[in-house]
Amino acid sequence: MEESRSALDNIRVTQVQIAALNKLLGKENVTIEKVQQGFLNFLNMKSNNVFVYQVEEVLKYQHPDFSINTHRIVLRGNFLNTLQFLYKLEKEFDLAKLINVSFEYKKYNMEEREQLYTVILLQNYER
Repeated sequence: MEESRSALDNIRVTQVQIAALNKLLGKENVTIEKVQQGFLNFLNMKSNNVFVYQVEEVLKYQHPDFSINTHRIVLRGNFLNTLQFLYKLEKEFDLAKLINVSFEYKKYNMEEREQLYTVILLQNYER
């Protein structure tokens, strides 16, 4: 009887903890396709002259209880616009979490001039 009286409070506490973890780690059980499409939609709405240059195959780490998907995306755009987009991505994008950013000023192929490329890593978790 005592446990049943506190069951609603325990459920609320657990829901708050799950919401905090989702905010920290990204939403749980979101498919790779949904993360990638969500990222592209987010980039389209929130960026100013920042473009996707390359999206690589997703790396998947399989644990018995969960899997971790790592998305490597190369962006092209100037530094300030990219920095503003990355700030919005980190604060507002909840399907995956930004875990690493690196900037490279180089030519990706001989036909282009040197430009700033930003390599980002996003991770999401699935059960």
